[in-house]
Amino acid sequence: MVSSKLINLINFIHLNNRELVITTGRGHAWGLFLLTHFPLDKIIVENGGVIIKKIFRKDGRKVFKTYELQTKKQKDLQKVNLKKLLKKFPGIKLSDDSVFRSCDLSIDLIENKKYIHSDFFAELKKLKFSYSTSNVHVNFQIGTFDKFKAIKKFCEQEKVNLNSIIFFGDSLNDEPVFRHLKQTVGVSNIHERINEFKHLPQVILNGAKNKEIKGVANYLKNIL
Repeated sequence: MVSSKLINLINFIHLNNRELVITTGRGHAWGLFLLTHFPLDKIIVENGGVIIKKIFRKDGRKVFKTYELQTKKQKDLQKVNLKKLLKKFPGIKLSDDSVFRSCDLSIDLIENKKYIHSDFFAELKKLKFSYSTSNVHVNFQIGTFDKFKAIKKFCEQEKVNLNSIIFFGDSLNDEPVFRHLKQTVGVSNIHERINEFKHLPQVILNGAKNKEIKGVANYLKNIL
C-alpha cells in the first residue's frame, strides 16, 4: 500500500523539477509498481541489490531496465545456504514479498521475533550472508551490496555528482549512506534507535511533525 503522504511527496518533488529516487529495502515488484503508477523514472530496491529504470522506446512504450548488483554465482550460493538456514531454524518464515525479490531475502521482525537472536545472526555469518535491519525487516543476502554502493553505481551510470544528492533515512540499513554521503538527513523517528548507530546523518530532525515522510516533505519545502 502506498500512503497519501508518499504520493504527495512524489508529486511535490516532480512539480519542483527535482528527481526523487526512492532507495528502499522493499522488493523488486514494489519498485515496478511505483515506476508504473507514479511520476518516477528510477528506483533502488532490495537494500541496494537492484536498480530499476523506466525507459521510453521510440514507439512511446515504456520498458523497465534492471541492473542487479548480485552475481549468478552469488545467487546460486544463496539458494543453497538459504535451505541450510531454514533447516536449522525451521520456525522462521520469509516475508510475504520474498517470492518477488531478485537478490536479497527478507524476514519480518515481528512475526519472527522469538527466532531473531544472537544464534540466528551467528548462523547468517557462518553461511556467508551479509545482513542489515530496518525498522520492520532483517534483510540478508550473499554479496556485499548495500544502499550506498547502489547509489554510487547509479550516479556513475547517470553521470550525477554524488555530492549533489540529499539522502533521507531512519533505519540501520541506511547507515552505509550516512557514513559515506555528504548530504544526509535523519527524519525524527531515527531517535527511536539512535544509540544503535555507529554513523549518524549530518542533520537530524526533531519532533512528531518531522517523522518519516512528513520530515522529508518539511525539510524539502524549506530549501526548494
